[in-house]
Parts: sequence; C-alpha cells; structure tokens
Amino acid sequence: MAAVDDKMAVCPLKHEVRIALWEKYIRTVVGAGHLKRYLTLYSPPLMDVKLFAEKGLIVFDPEKQLYVGVVGATYDAKAYAAAQDTLGGRLDLLLDVNINHLLDKPSKYPVKAKQLYEKFPFDAVNLDYTNSIFHESTKEDISEHLGALDALINRQNAAGAKKFALMITTRSDLKFAEAFLADINARIDANIKTTPGFGDEFARVFKCESADALAAAAHGKFLSVGLAKFVAAVLGDHGYRISSCDAHWLIRDAVKPVRELLHLAFLVERPPVPRALKKPTDAGRRLESEIVKFVGKHVDGIASIKETSDFKILYERHGAEIARLSTLNFEVATPEPEPEADRPA
Repeated sequence: MAAVDDKMAVCPLKHEVRIALWEKYIRTVVGAGHLKRYLTLYSPPLMDVKLFAEKGLIVFDPEKQLYVGVVGATYDAKAYAAAQDTLGGRLDLLLDVNINHLLDKPSKYPVKAKQLYEKFPFDAVNLDYTNSIFHESTKEDISEHLGALDALINRQNAAGAKKFALMITTRSDLKFAEAFLADINARIDANIKTTPGFGDEFARVFKCESADALAAAAHGKFLSVGLAKFVAAVLGDHGYRISSCDAHWLIRDAVKPVRELLHLAFLVERPPVPRALKKPTDAGRRLESEIVKFVGKHVDGIASIKETSDFKILYERHGAEIARLSTLNFEVATPEPEPEADRPA
C-alpha cells in the first residue's frame, strides 16, 4: 500500500470530511434508507465504503461478503491488488482502469466500460481526486477530469437519475491552467452582472466586486466559488440543478510543503419546469440559485481543518472508529484476469 493510502486510512482530518460532508450529503438523497448504487474512486483502504456500510448507508451481504451496489475504480494496478486485501469484502464491481478513460474514452476499454455503464444510475458519486482537476500542464481545451465529469453527468441523465449526491475533491495548492482560471473568472463576472442577488451577495461577503479582485485577495475562495459555478453549468447542460452545495478544506500543514485539498459536495436534482418559464436566462438563474447561498457560506468561512490545529481533537473524536475500520479485513479471491478486449495492444 502506498504511503499516501496508509495516511488516508488513519487520518482523522479525512475522516471528518467523510462524516461531516460526504455522509451528510448522501443522507440528503437516501434519508433513512441506503444507497442502491455508489461510485467511488478509491485508495486501497476504501474507508468511505467501510464507514458508510457501518452507518447503514451501504448494504453489506455477509453471506456473499459483498458491499451491494458499490463500484470502485482506480488506474493503479497495485492499488487494485491492495484493495482486495484491505477492504473486508468485495464490491459489486472493482475496476483497475482510469475512471476518466472509462467515461470519456470508452473505446479504449470496451469491456470494462460496458460493465460500468450497466451500473448507472448512481445515488452518489465520489470523485475524490488527489491532484488538480485542471493542472497547468494540461494542453487540451478541457482536462481529463472535467471531460469525465461531463460524460458521467450525461450517463446519469441517460439512465434516468433524478436525484443524487456528487462529491468532488481537488488539490487547490497546485497551479491550475490559465485557460481554466480565465473561464471560471468570466463565469463569476458574468454572474455578478446578470444574476439577481449574486452581485450584492458577492460584494457583501468578499468585500470586492470582481473575480479578479477576489482571486488576488483570496485565491482559495475564488477557486471554490468558480468550481461550484463550473459544476452548476455542467449540470445545467444536462437538465439538472444544484439544490444544495457545501465545501470542506483539508490542509496538511504539519510538514512543508503545505498541501490543500478542496472537498466540494452537491445535492443534484432534476427540477420541474414551470409552465411560466419562458426565457433561457430565467432557467439559468433557477439552476444557479444555490450558488448565491454557497457564496454566503463564506462569511464565517467554509469549514477548514488543519493538521497543526485540529489533528489532536479529531483523533480523539474519530480515532477508535478509524482503528476499527482500517483493520476490518479478510481474505478475498484473486481478481479474474483482464478481459482480452481491454488488454493494451
């Protein structure tokens, strides 16, 4: 298991995100019930799966030793093997392929892409990326991560999903591509000018009146608002709206260099279309109305947890549960060989 996976398995800061943000948003979808389908990007501990099963949000079949309805994907073959040894059960589907390629470039892996597509729609999707979703090194017009996001929402739409939780994580301390920053900058400025209430709330919360000013004064807040707006636009393209959104910052500042991870969570729904809705601009305003509320959450600061100030208290809160879940393992069968059609030439 890689060092970062070892850290994730026992990190009380990450566990706080799982409970305070991810569990919260999953419950907005299932209420007192459980997830029928859950898609996650995993590191070998798969702590989110173990936690949600213990909380009753995922059904575990003890006879089949199966986490029902759970699909996991990784591009790391070693992580795939390690997951088999550390999960404490098996998933409905476990894929050792880059999820971005399965969603946006399915012809590269036709067998595995078909296996994934058959599992749609999902009640919750957890894109827990550990790098930048649009790094400065990206040469394409759209990054693999965001291309996959659009393809995923398209699949959810085609499969008839009406309501689901969407969680997205990105490194925010890394440099983003200039084209992407310009894009979200333009989106924010356009919203300031055209969306009732957004400009006033933006000025009240951030004490400035443009995206450029916010980026210069508080780049993290600029990213959180800009990414939320970008996601709202992608969802709107497929007929969805954000009914609620929130974020948590996880800041690893005990050792240099400091790493910052922005965790975003969205409740996504397909809205009824009022008969009186005449103009496309009205639809856009309705679809993005939650972003105004999200801006307001920055008044007291989006929840921010740091190693230097919060590790001890969160370890006291979650340590026993982390220790129990991280050691919840048992021996499982060796994965089947890779399908012939998906082997590289």
